[in-house]
Amino acid sequence: MEQSPAHPSYNSQETDRLEELIVNPVVLEITRRRGELDIGATRFVVIRYGTQYQLVMPWRSGHISIGVELADNPLQIADRVGAYLERVS
Repeated sequence: MEQSPAHPSYNSQETDRLEELIVNPVVLEITRRRGELDIGATRFVVIRYGTQYQLVMPWRSGHISIGVELADNPLQIADRVGAYLERVS
């Protein structure tokens, strides 16, 4: 897990760690299973918390998690990050 010092978290370090180790992998696994049934997999998941959106994207053998301010558009950010990840994969 790597946190950008330019963008501090709203949460405690322990909360962020548990989210990355437990919550995000479970959310991606259940959405992946649903997506693979008949709608072409999971590209990303957006979770709306009280203070921000959390954008979670499967990548390689894990995931990428990006906190997005409420004033920003997480769908546009997901498209941009997805396009970047396709180029670097």
